[in-house]
Amino acid sequence: MSMRSALYQSSRRLTGVFLLLQVLIFTISGHVRVSSEQNDVSNHKDHRNSELWIYEHDPVKVGHVQHLELEPGKVHRMETMAVKPPVFVIPDFLTEEECERIKHRARDTGLSNSKTRRKKILTTPPSKEVNETFTEFDTDRDGTLNLDEVGAFILSEYNISLDTDEVQFVMTQTSIDLDSGGSLDVEEFSQFPVVENFMFRIVRALKSLPMPAFVQKKLRRGKDRTSETVRLEHDLYDPDSSLRNRLAALTRVHPDIVYSSETLHVVHYNSSGHYHAHHDSQPTHYNNVSVCEHVGHLHPNQSDGSPPKTRICRFLTVLYYLNEPEQGGQTAFPMADNDTYTQEGFTYEFNKKQRDLTDLTNHCLDANLVVKAKKGMAVMWYNHYVEDGWIGELNNFSLHGGCEVHTGEKWIANHWINVEHNYDMQKAYVADKVRWRTHEKQTLQQQQQQQQQTITKKNNNSDEPHPQQRTTTKNNNNNEEQQQHQQQRTTTKNNNNDEEQQQHQQRTTTKKNNNNNEEQQQQHQQRTTTKKNNNNEEQQHQQRTTTKKNNNNEEQQQQHQQRTTTKKNNNNEEQQQQHQQRTISKNNNEEQQHPTKKPIRKIQSDWSYSASMATHDEL
Repeated sequence: MSMRSALYQSSRRLTGVFLLLQVLIFTISGHVRVSSEQNDVSNHKDHRNSELWIYEHDPVKVGHVQHLELEPGKVHRMETMAVKPPVFVIPDFLTEEECERIKHRARDTGLSNSKTRRKKILTTPPSKEVNETFTEFDTDRDGTLNLDEVGAFILSEYNISLDTDEVQFVMTQTSIDLDSGGSLDVEEFSQFPVVENFMFRIVRALKSLPMPAFVQKKLRRGKDRTSETVRLEHDLYDPDSSLRNRLAALTRVHPDIVYSSETLHVVHYNSSGHYHAHHDSQPTHYNNVSVCEHVGHLHPNQSDGSPPKTRICRFLTVLYYLNEPEQGGQTAFPMADNDTYTQEGFTYEFNKKQRDLTDLTNHCLDANLVVKAKKGMAVMWYNHYVEDGWIGELNNFSLHGGCEVHTGEKWIANHWINVEHNYDMQKAYVADKVRWRTHEKQTLQQQQQQQQQTITKKNNNSDEPHPQQRTTTKNNNNNEEQQQHQQQRTTTKNNNNDEEQQQHQQRTTTKKNNNNNEEQQQQHQQRTTTKKNNNNEEQQHQQRTTTKKNNNNEEQQQQHQQRTTTKKNNNNEEQQQQHQQRTISKNNNEEQQHPTKKPIRKIQSDWSYSASMATHDEL
């Protein structure tokens, strides 16, 4: 018994150890699986276990493919195009209808010339004196000062003579030409007093030194950006939030961050349109500015009462192609997956010529990564690193731009996801946006309820009239009932009349049919009778013909008999005459011989004649 008990206890211990190992293995495997899904580079939630989080997809390697179910029952294919920065393409992210709707809304809202973001435009409008000076030098009255007109102003105001290339260089270096358009509008022109000291230093350098090579390069590349843009509110292009829901599922960033980010930015490029390489976001403490633009209104004003200086903070970019250009219009990443990132790396020597990789008009295909535009496709990349589960420093390798459109046109749209480096400030901003959206939604619901209540009240008032209106309502009801009864009687009478008419028509039809049948029978009988009569007539005609023939035959026979009889009689008469002659002759001879017997011969002769006459009458 002791041996069995020991074995039993040992087996129980081994079973318990085995079960414990299974639990540990299951727990570890589950932890590893969850960790792999959340990605080692960026946890799905903030390290402080807060309500907000950001996310960065693991690129793995170039060419790696992931399948994401972004909508119920619909799986999208996402392919890695670069690792530094992580760049992904998602074909057919937008439907044909969504592409056309965005373009249609952009046209309806109105596109304007794009401006490159450099120094902020002055918040105060140009003074009257500035406007008068601007009008004085705007000799062609086109609302802008071209290079010659700006040179004339500099000569008049500062007594400095510059050619057009030098004027272009001054405008570029002082950033006074905000849209890089090669001309100044009145707002840009009003900044001359602000930049004049810097301009003097540039002019002194220009007059003492030859034109630097990078200045010539700046002039060759032309404008930084030539396009038309417009901002669209979310309800204009995405009324049911289906696109933003899909975007939140793709990025895996907290939905409130996605919904609180910038409005949709639509860009239209005509032929020769381009946008040289640039960054969508700006580094931390850019120009000693730490406040992000989208949360600037939450910060106090400066000591002089002006709003705080801000910078652009865009954690990631999702670009949509709304059409396919005939030629050109690719999206280029000059430094993607490069070993290092330096200013010198922007240029390289090829056949003893310097090439500027940021110049996407002349060197688009020299970029490390070039993505061809395809309608409905989305391109997603990260402008910042993820550090400790939250937005980190700018990823310089995210430098990108739009190559020149050679033929046709190009339509794109950008969704920028804004994230502030200060988590608490981002949380306050999102909460404020959520409250505003909730308030807007409640206000809309209240308006709809009020409208519904007003309609219901009107209907109730119409159903329950005031005392003064009851008599009228009753009369109206009686009139309506009478009208209904009258209409019913009229309808019944009409139906009866219709039935009688139908019966009359039926009887008439039957009578007509009977008459027709009788007429047909009579006609048939008449035709039969006529046919019989005709047959009888024919028979009678035949009979008459036969009778006539018979009569003719009888006449002929009678005539023949008569002729025969006449002939016989004639013959008999001749014979009798001959006999009489012979008798007479004989008697004469006898008288001559015997004269005494004459009286007797005379009596015999008279008797013979009488006998012959009697015989002729009998015939």
